Amino acid sequence: MKQLMKCLGGGGGGGHGDSDASGDEGTLGKRVHALPALDGTEGYRSCTPGRYKGLLIGINYRGTKAELKGCINDVHNIYSVLTERFGWHPNSLHVLTEDGTPPTHDNILREMDWLAAGAAPGDTLFMAYSGHGSQQEDPEGFEEDGMNDTLLPLDFQRSGMVTDDIIFEKLVQRMPEGVSLTCIIDACHSGTAMDLPWKWVRHNNEWQEETNPFFCRPDICMISGCEDHATSSDGGEDRYGRRGGALTTSLVEILTTTDPMHLTYDGLMDGLIESMKANSFKQRPQLSSMQPFDACTRLFAPINLNNQYATVVTTNRNPEMGRIFRKRFKAKPRPHGQNDPLAQMLAESGMLPKVLEKNMDTICAVLAKAAKY
Repeated sequence: MKQLMKCLGGGGGGGHGDSDASGDEGTLGKRVHALPALDGTEGYRSCTPGRYKGLLIGINYRGTKAELKGCINDVHNIYSVLTERFGWHPNSLHVLTEDGTPPTHDNILREMDWLAAGAAPGDTLFMAYSGHGSQQEDPEGFEEDGMNDTLLPLDFQRSGMVTDDIIFEKLVQRMPEGVSLTCIIDACHSGTAMDLPWKWVRHNNEWQEETNPFFCRPDICMISGCEDHATSSDGGEDRYGRRGGALTTSLVEILTTTDPMHLTYDGLMDGLIESMKANSFKQRPQLSSMQPFDACTRLFAPINLNNQYATVVTTNRNPEMGRIFRKRFKAKPRPHGQNDPLAQMLAESGMLPKVLEKNMDTICAVLAKAAKY
């Protein structure tokens, strides 16, 4: 049983990078921050609204054996919600799809740099990704499953994947205190795709700390399509019958039909999970954050620009910065299905986790043998 502590400031076993993390799991000192959370005004101050910038990425991988059908539609739908419902100016949004600027590895990293450039207190930033996700072995062993989550650019077979470590370096670590960044990651294996230190545990109304958290100063939240070990579907349909990711389709419907001034994070997560159940999707959307907050009262961050009086700056609540290292984890990759076309593409490019390569060799041999008959 992991030791759980009920206050954010409680002792947190283990120090920073050079700490001895050899203790057993019962002495890790992981913390839980339970509701009711902090006073509604503590940690907040009024602020003149800053800049609004957003990056939207949708990849269908057209013409490949792992082609998807709804990721570009996801970007169009998110774009419409931000501009028509939330009042964002089109010039504040950069879009990467196969229909325009291609979402290649270099373009994605360049646009992440653009999103983070010049970020200042009061700024509201947004990023949405819809496409394939996968995993790579974590050489440091910081991740609880021993795996880094990855996003797959259009040219991933040639240029490689974008790992959660790269996303953390490009976006999370560069942001100063007082910047709000909201990310929507509609992809497989995306539960900890930004390596944020706190995970929302819905049934307990509490925040649970990662075993080896890395704390920074900005206010960052991520909603992801599923847990690290799970997959996300692109079998959703929007109100016009167009294909889309299950997460993004449900999110857009909720944002379109709900008053944004009454949409809390807790209410949003409830709506997303109920939508998954109603549409027979097995995935369970996840919420993670750089710092704990009262999810039952806090409004979804990309607030309507017509209600700027409600814009606030969230000041840092974390008592310490940097990595807390408590335990090293072995890689536990999830096996791909025998007929998974993405796994075949990863295998062809030498990108499958090493422990799965032998399994994939066997799968490919079986498929090749079957093709002869």
